[in-house]
Amino acid sequence: MSSRKLIFNLFILLCSCQIISPKINKIARTNEIVYELDSLQYTKILNNSINLVKKNVNKTEFVFNDSSDHLVTQIRYGSFFEESRKHLIIAAKSQEYIYFTILTLIDTTFQKLLSEDIWLNNFIGFYITDINGDKENDFIKITMASSGCCPREQHSVYIYQKRSGDFYHPLPFMNPEFLPDKKLIVGYEYGQPIDIHLYKFGWNDYKLDTLEYIEHNIIDSTNRTFLRILNPISIKPDTTVIDFIPLEYKDISDWFLSIE
Repeated sequence: MSSRKLIFNLFILLCSCQIISPKINKIARTNEIVYELDSLQYTKILNNSINLVKKNVNKTEFVFNDSSDHLVTQIRYGSFFEESRKHLIIAAKSQEYIYFTILTLIDTTFQKLLSEDIWLNNFIGFYITDINGDKENDFIKITMASSGCCPREQHSVYIYQKRSGDFYHPLPFMNPEFLPDKKLIVGYEYGQPIDIHLYKFGWNDYKLDTLEYIEHNIIDSTNRTFLRILNPISIKPDTTVIDFIPLEYKDISDWFLSIE
């Protein structure tokens, strides 16, 4: 995490999960009304943010925080993804949701690139960094389901495309480690250690190649060997038995190896 540039550190997950029974219609309807009011308030915040930036459009970069309403808001404006373009990033936190929007300035008009709302109990954070090794920053959203048996930190990666000034559609990765210098992503699936595999993807421009899976060799009662599967989604994958975990997986293999 030390290499990541966290940009919205005020949005820290502090609350526990609440499950509302479908039978409690009154409470459910109240939540719907609150969500609708929050959405209307966020629309107002978007418009105010754009007007604020237009008044400060000549500034290289600025940050504005506001908690005057029941939505806590942070606005960031600057060249986050490439030097020649300015972007406006707006995030707001209500009691139940995180709202975020990314816009780009084209001439004197802001064009919306991304917009989403996330249930607060599933939200961890955002960060900006180069993911695919093209020397351009990308946008990453981190969420984690509030229930389940095993690690399930999902990173949704929005690769920035300098040619178009837009983002590629989000690519979800479960429990990943990004290695942009090698144009690689390694990680592991959701599930019990014996049932999952480690994965390795390689970047091919804005697309991914599935390079390798590492699985437990379930016929080895000692749990000391693994199956290394090259080109695992091809017609003829290449499988070999190994007695080590390749070095790229060193920082993310603890759960995979935690078989009792």
